[in-house]
Amino acid sequence: MGPTKKNAAGQIEVAMSGSIVTYSNGLPFDTAGRLCVSNDTPAWFQNGIPLNASGYVCIGDGGPVPSFSQDFSNATALDPRITFSRSGEATYIKNGRLLTAGVDEPVFEDGGLRLWGSVTNLSTGTDNMIINSTPHASYYDIEPAGPIFEPSNNPFLAIKTDTGNPAFQRPIGGIYLEAGKGYTISLLVEFPQQVGELKIALYDWDLRVTIKDADLNLSTLQSSNSDLGVHEVFSVGPNGWPVYRIAYSATVPSDRDMCRFNTYLLDNVGTKMVVHHIQVEEGSVAGPMVLTGSQPETMPADNARIEGAAFSSIFNPNQGALVLPHSSFHMGGFSLNSVFVLAGPTYPMSTTMVTFKGPDGYLYLGGSNLPTQQIPNSDQDYVNLKLRWGSNGIDVFVGDTRVLSDTPLPTNWGEADRLILADELSAGKYIDRLAMLTEAPTDSNMEGM
Repeated sequence: MGPTKKNAAGQIEVAMSGSIVTYSNGLPFDTAGRLCVSNDTPAWFQNGIPLNASGYVCIGDGGPVPSFSQDFSNATALDPRITFSRSGEATYIKNGRLLTAGVDEPVFEDGGLRLWGSVTNLSTGTDNMIINSTPHASYYDIEPAGPIFEPSNNPFLAIKTDTGNPAFQRPIGGIYLEAGKGYTISLLVEFPQQVGELKIALYDWDLRVTIKDADLNLSTLQSSNSDLGVHEVFSVGPNGWPVYRIAYSATVPSDRDMCRFNTYLLDNVGTKMVVHHIQVEEGSVAGPMVLTGSQPETMPADNARIEGAAFSSIFNPNQGALVLPHSSFHMGGFSLNSVFVLAGPTYPMSTTMVTFKGPDGYLYLGGSNLPTQQIPNSDQDYVNLKLRWGSNGIDVFVGDTRVLSDTPLPTNWGEADRLILADELSAGKYIDRLAMLTEAPTDSNMEGM
């Protein structure tokens, strides 16, 4: 069985190499035929490396050992084989704080490696809404139906209503939304659970015609409009209330010269809300927060790849596998956005193989002389995507299910000399883990990865 390690409880622990597994205790073998060596509580095992950071020795009856493996869930730095660059700073939220990553510094957020294309915030003055990396801890009392001026004219924006009808009105002034283009407005807001609704609407420029709108129930956090999304950023903000990111996407009709977004709190007495950040950007996804002064600002695109000798040491064109559990988002502006690319010397003029995120939410597989095809069961933001290749072609797994079998290899498959995880044409994504193998695992090994 090879070397092992004793833990603090005196239990002998070993690790299998194919996937992370949990061992049932007190049995010689579990139902999957795996050797059980713990006497007491179940133990988790880090697999795929001869000796991991916790000192566990991995033994090899769980499948091929990955040639590359990094779990990004608790990472603070990238494996040196991954080349990362970004020409400017990037903001992110961690543990309730707004932080800034420097030039060429990767961002680890929401339990993964964040990789994103460039993001331009068209809403100005948002740098005045946050002080000392913390959202403001107070709010204005706003008269019913009183206008809220641009954030550049107020140190922060807030809503508090003591009477109703209408409770709040805030045009996003000065931003011309062009005909035929799609836009997303996102608000970083703090409010208690309460009766009331927030309305976000796309209006004509004079605010006379509602083109499209959506309401968010502030008690249930539900909306009947699928174009409006909300998630909790952190549980306790400076006013003691939860902080949420609310995003709404809309397309300006082609027959409208200009439009703008408007937000309302509907007529509910005593409704409270603090707005800490406003972002308006092209596309259908709310990207990472970008702070602005008197002009729109752009966060440059992330670039991440494995290439050269680092790539050739982990890629075998004859057989192997790639494992990439991730959450990805179609960014708009392109019919398809790449999730990862196995590329040759002439990239971006040609690619060997690529997976895409489509505007319909599905992942797609394509490549050199390989017809683009939809990957079944991949229409969720989070997908544990796994590819295996060999003499019969490419098999694609989503989770534990094989959804494509024996797809032909691209014609220039053997020319691949790099793995591109992010560039300007990529889908926005959070990667939980990346693994590469130079041997083709069995179906059961693939299911456990």
